[in-house]
Amino acid sequence: MKRTLHTNSGIKRPMQRTRLNSLNHLRILAERMLNETYTVRALGKIHHVNLAKDEKYTFEFDRAISRYGCCKYSSNTITMSKAMAERNLHIWPELREIMLHEIAHGVSFKIHGGAGAGHNSLWKDIALQIGSDGSRCQNILKFNVPVSKYQLICDKCGMIFPRARKPRKGAIYSCSICSPRYDPEYALKLVQDMRNVHKWTKASLVTEKGGYDRMVCELCGAKGKRHGLGSITADKRYDQKFCKK
Repeated sequence: MKRTLHTNSGIKRPMQRTRLNSLNHLRILAERMLNETYTVRALGKIHHVNLAKDEKYTFEFDRAISRYGCCKYSSNTITMSKAMAERNLHIWPELREIMLHEIAHGVSFKIHGGAGAGHNSLWKDIALQIGSDGSRCQNILKFNVPVSKYQLICDKCGMIFPRARKPRKGAIYSCSICSPRYDPEYALKLVQDMRNVHKWTKASLVTEKGGYDRMVCELCGAKGKRHGLGSITADKRYDQKFCKK
């Protein structure tokens, strides 16, 4: 059975199955979505909003890990986590939902100003009109979660929530999968450095003239050197301790 997509004109057309092959491909589709004109009803009238043309919005990838998308009103920019995107190119519908979610923020802010910021009823009404599911947060179960230095883990369901920075002292979080509201019964525990540590092995049985061995990581392919029986130093383009993936 073919899936159909409702356009702004009300005409139904088949929803094309999109397969992403690179981050550049994703960027092209995201920018195309920004250049679309979205028709919404708000404040008793019809609005036609094109964020790229009307508000000069642009799209960028960012270095976030704990969030997947962001709409920056001050710089008119919509961003998406690069770490998340490169691990989930196989699920375009979910990435499209992230874009629609953030575009709804931009449209809501243009129409309602500060009152339309955040995940309130004004934003949700616009999100539903432009084709988003109107969810406040993405379902983390659908994504390959980026590896991070800090992770919050739920002992009840095993869900992992990545954090780029260590949570502030005294902060307590609970699992949003087990309970939509804070519940101490589902408190998350902090685990540090869950990234894979390099698993070094000799790249060659021959010791170089400088008295060092060439090393390679079996997990990520990082290259390094070891002088004698000393510690291994990874090449500058690699992390000294942890695998890239």
